[in-house]
Amino acid sequence: MALTTDEMRRVTYSRYLLERAGNLQAHRTDLSSAEANLAAHDAAEMLMRVVYDRLKITPPNGFMEFWKLVRDSTGDEPLFKGKMKSLNDQRNEFKHGGHLPHSSTVEGLLASVAEFCEHIAQKYLQIDYNTATLAALIQNIDAREQFKMATAKYGAGDIRGAMESVRQAFMDVYSEALKRHEQDLPRRLSWNVPSVHTGNPDIDRAVRAIIKDLDLPMIVQRLNSVTEAVNMQIFNVDPVMYWRFIRLTPFAFRTGDGKTHFNWPPDRSPSQQDYEFCRSFLINFALQNGL
Repeated sequence: MALTTDEMRRVTYSRYLLERAGNLQAHRTDLSSAEANLAAHDAAEMLMRVVYDRLKITPPNGFMEFWKLVRDSTGDEPLFKGKMKSLNDQRNEFKHGGHLPHSSTVEGLLASVAEFCEHIAQKYLQIDYNTATLAALIQNIDAREQFKMATAKYGAGDIRGAMESVRQAFMDVYSEALKRHEQDLPRRLSWNVPSVHTGNPDIDRAVRAIIKDLDLPMIVQRLNSVTEAVNMQIFNVDPVMYWRFIRLTPFAFRTGDGKTHFNWPPDRSPSQQDYEFCRSFLINFALQNGL
């Protein structure tokens, strides 16, 4: 029997949490690894709850009771019990005792959690865990379609094209976010060099020189950067992560005909890690803001 819409949504959220755990682990500090452990634990537990529902098992209070209850119901015990016990122990030591796990320990556990989730999804839900598309988490229709295009391009080996689709998807969700909060957000500044015609050539030249020396366009650009940082904080997004996303993706602009155009720096060659970061950033932004 196929999964219900609610069950599939929970599988998708499980995948999202596990991906978030990987992004936290990438910071490679003991604190970020502890946060990664919590996210991975939540990812596994959410998927385990779906298995309980499918097997009509009343969910227990204890995380580690999963193996016994599933064995009693199916006659076959799930794999990775030892690794998942280590994950649960690390989680309890941090959450209840304040003891930070070592980054290298969590690194190995995350790989085991991924294997565990793939195993129980295939065995008890009859689905491929990795095919649960994260596009379903994006509500904005245009952004969701661009995300799907990015996934297809990435699968075909076109990382640059995938990054362009991710950037376009972000433009869609960011534009919607700005419209929702346009009365509450600081506005961007615009600047055009004024015409100087006083009737006195010497005064005109002096004023133009002052304007040039002030470099007002650069000042406006920097102020707009501050505005963007403030917006990101209002949207519950780390400005540092936002600027990394902007740096990794191409400059994008839309023309009057509705088409989006991209400009890449000549030396920019995005990597798989760049794409994974930008994809996760897009999903996080959309989820944080209900987009």
